[in-house]
Amino acid sequence: MRFTKPVRLALRSLPVVLASILVLHRIVAGGPTQASEHPGCSWPTTPAADVPYRTDFGTPQNAACAVSDVPFDFGRLDSPPAATIDSGIDVVAHWYQGFGNETSLASSDWNGWYDWRWNKPDNTGDGVAAPGWDPSRAPLIGNYRGDDPDVLGWIAYWLASGGVDAVSFPNAAGFSSSWSKDGTWSHAYFEETPNAKALGYVLPLANKGGAAEISRRAQELVAFVAAHPWAHTEAVDGGRYAVVNVWDLEALRGNFDNYQGSAKSTAFLRDLADRFRSIGYDGVTVLARNGGVIAANADSLRDDHVNVYFSSYDGKYAGATTNDGYDAYVDSLDTTTAFGRQNTVPGVFTSLETVKPHPSSYAVAGASPESFRRLLRKTVSAIDQQGLPRMITVYNVSEWAEGGPGLIPNAQDGFGYLEALRTTVG
Repeated sequence: MRFTKPVRLALRSLPVVLASILVLHRIVAGGPTQASEHPGCSWPTTPAADVPYRTDFGTPQNAACAVSDVPFDFGRLDSPPAATIDSGIDVVAHWYQGFGNETSLASSDWNGWYDWRWNKPDNTGDGVAAPGWDPSRAPLIGNYRGDDPDVLGWIAYWLASGGVDAVSFPNAAGFSSSWSKDGTWSHAYFEETPNAKALGYVLPLANKGGAAEISRRAQELVAFVAAHPWAHTEAVDGGRYAVVNVWDLEALRGNFDNYQGSAKSTAFLRDLADRFRSIGYDGVTVLARNGGVIAANADSLRDDHVNVYFSSYDGKYAGATTNDGYDAYVDSLDTTTAFGRQNTVPGVFTSLETVKPHPSSYAVAGASPESFRRLLRKTVSAIDQQGLPRMITVYNVSEWAEGGPGLIPNAQDGFGYLEALRTTVG
């Protein structure tokens, strides 16, 4: 089985690099005086000429690299080209958009997510023992405003050009109708960004707050999908199953069944499938980070139009060595063990290395586009050999402070991670 491409997506016809990409120096160096004041702040100037991604986006946002106490000076971005997708294995990329949102700036609470506190060049230290800033992780588009539709449009264009089919938004609290509220980044993405319709999307089910709240949010999720009919789908026996994710399916079972069996939680999933069927789908597919009892007994739900898959969020698997570095992780990953169940959707990661003062503690050093390519090849081979669903999840799109370089092009690697994806899975 595999995930379908919406019929609106044509075969990829990636644009040939224009003359402007050959002088990307001219495009991204807007504000060179500002940048020269902070020599650690730099942008790639000579991307490979054969990389099929347009970069004529205008001036990088906040080209001065968000130095502390300096007001943001967002550059002017041109409108992005239209996105198209064609990939051999469906790719769902996890996208947490916490940075640069006006709603964060307006909040009376701590707004470090907005001001890039851990991504400023005057934040000295090695980033491991003490706070630091890693210039290699600076996004090509600049320290951008995360709720700017043009920014979101360029990101969606680049993701689609690299073979990403859909973006997911993991959240333990689940989807809420507040996501559609004017002024939120999700409103800017879904309602004001045309390229959002080229990428499918995967919304989260709640797994906390009690059974009634989980059910209420699920109803809001289905209503949102009905109004935004480009949700990602899985093809099963000629049918189209709307795809959702859940951070912790065991926690959901705890809310419904108090961990005593799964009768009420599976009844919830059957009701969810019926709700999707009422708006034209053939059922629901659930990607579960922690699948637990329900995913282990997924066969019992298939006749009720529910497919449940074990689906790692960040790609870490038992038996793989993480603290010894990325290459050691790839070498030690036993895919037969990691993906031993037929209902497993493999997850991979571009990088898992946290820079302080971000509070996470990922410690997989040494990631690179080439090592990511090795992991992808190993995962694709496992999908082919073990008969797994033809889909991969990828951590991450943009969490470079927490996890390291993501799929958004960055100062050190350019489009390297996207290229690894496009040439391996595309």
